[in-house]
Amino acid sequence: MTFVVRTSSNPSDFAAAVRSAVWDVDHDQPVIQMRTMENVIGESIWPYHVSASMVAIFAAIALVLASVGIYAMLGYSVSQHSHEIGIRLALGARREDVLKLVIGEGIVLALVGLVAGTMGAIGLTRFLKALLYGVGPSDLRTYVAVTSSL
Repeated sequence: MTFVVRTSSNPSDFAAAVRSAVWDVDHDQPVIQMRTMENVIGESIWPYHVSASMVAIFAAIALVLASVGIYAMLGYSVSQHSHEIGIRLALGARREDVLKLVIGEGIVLALVGLVAGTMGAIGLTRFLKALLYGVGPSDLRTYVAVTSSL
C-alpha cells in the first residue's frame, strides 16, 4: 500500500508525523520506505536520462570524428594538389582563387557526406524511436541544426 502526502514545506520534516499517524491506525503496519515525489519521479525517468546522456556522448564523439575527418580529407586533398597549386600561383593565380578551389572541393565532399549521413539517419530513426523524447524521428529542425553545426 502506498500513501501520498502533500505538504507545503520540507517533506522530511513530516516523516515522523506520517509514520506515527500510520502506527496510530495499525501499530503492526510497517512503514518501510518514505520518499519524496522528487525522488520517485527521478528514479522513474533515470533510465531515459542515462540513455539520452549516452546518445549525447556518442553524438559528440561522432561530431569530433567527423570534424577531424573533414580536416584530414582537406589536408590530404591539398597535399595531393600541392604541385597544381604551386603552378597556379606561379602562373599568377590569386591566393583567393586557390583558396576558393580548395575550400570548394572540400565543401562538395562534405555535402556528399552530409547527404549520405542524413539519409542514413533518416533510415535508422525507427530503431532509435524509443530513445527520442520531445523530438520526432523526422524533425526537420534537428536535421538542419546538426548538419549546419557540422
